[in-house]
Amino acid sequence: MKSLIFKSLQLLSEREKKGRSFGFHPNKNLIFGMNHVGKSTVTKQTFEALGASPVGKLEGWDKAAIALLTATLDGEEYHFLRQNSHRAVFNSQGELIASAASGGEWAKVFAQLMEFNLVLSDKNEKTSQADAACMFLPFYINQDGGWTGIWRAFNGLSRFRSPATAIVEYFTQVVPPQFYVAKAESESEQRKITEIEADIRILNRTRERLSSSL
Repeated sequence: MKSLIFKSLQLLSEREKKGRSFGFHPNKNLIFGMNHVGKSTVTKQTFEALGASPVGKLEGWDKAAIALLTATLDGEEYHFLRQNSHRAVFNSQGELIASAASGGEWAKVFAQLMEFNLVLSDKNEKTSQADAACMFLPFYINQDGGWTGIWRAFNGLSRFRSPATAIVEYFTQVVPPQFYVAKAESESEQRKITEIEADIRILNRTRERLSSSL
């Protein structure tokens, strides 16, 4: 997985005709100030731009605001643009690399860009690419939920089936990342086998009834 370092965040509200720009130090950052001056806005919009939606609402903030996050991945600069559910990533020359209009599409783009090769099973027993929220989960504490529950920092994690164990194992390298890909493929094939076996049982019962009636 690549090293991610934030460089700057630019926010633009067309509704309010206002914009803000923030620069990040490459090592440590401390954001302080009075209540309702924008600390949570800066923090949450930074992660929103990458596809991770922190729990909690930004009161009074324009939900359709445009966010442009500049960051480096292993030293190479990228620009992440986001408005509502639409996201795009550009290289340092401003050339479009990829775009997505849904969370599922963006999860694949982000995972490929970050080389974040963790896959999980969702509630429908289907294999899904782990998204940005899964990548940031062990490192992000959210004041609007992270203190009151176990890993409730981001929205949308409930669609996965028991993601915490796999995420911890991934980052602690208890097992190699390839294990989760193989496991997901194995579970997918096992579900196909189960469906075929169910069809066979139905056909056998039907055959027995026909044989009995004839």
